[in-house]
Amino acid sequence: MTDALDSNKIVVEFIQANLDKAFAIGAGQLKGARNLIRSKFERTYTTYVSRLLERHSKAKSFFVRSEPIPLYDFFVPLDLRTQRRVLASPGAAEIASVSRFAILTGSGGSGKTMVMRHILISALSDRTKTPVFLELRQLDLTDGTQMGSTLMKAILS
Repeated sequence: MTDALDSNKIVVEFIQANLDKAFAIGAGQLKGARNLIRSKFERTYTTYVSRLLERHSKAKSFFVRSEPIPLYDFFVPLDLRTQRRVLASPGAAEIASVSRFAILTGSGGSGKTMVMRHILISALSDRTKTPVFLELRQLDLTDGTQMGSTLMKAILS
């Protein structure tokens, strides 16, 4: 072996000869990981959506206070007014088309929570976004924690 070893040439030839094998091994590992992640995600997501619907698709109404009844047995869709226009009986997609952020205001008992439940169900039905429904009145800010950290804890729980 009088010729000097050309390490660059050896590396290139080795990689070219074995690249397809390496990718085949890696693809098999990635496919298994992908399937595992997908399975866990589907279970978690199914549980989350089921719990959302179970909790928010029924409510006690002014007329029937004894037990929760399906929301759409008594809910009357309302028109929402923005600074520029009126949205007739909007769902999540229509509201999102106006702005990524919205504040729903009204006096006590005017139906804000019921409208939010309607928008939540609409978002689930449209399958375009993953809604997070959090009633701010349920946050506990009495221990001196900041609103942002309390919001994040509530969202993650």
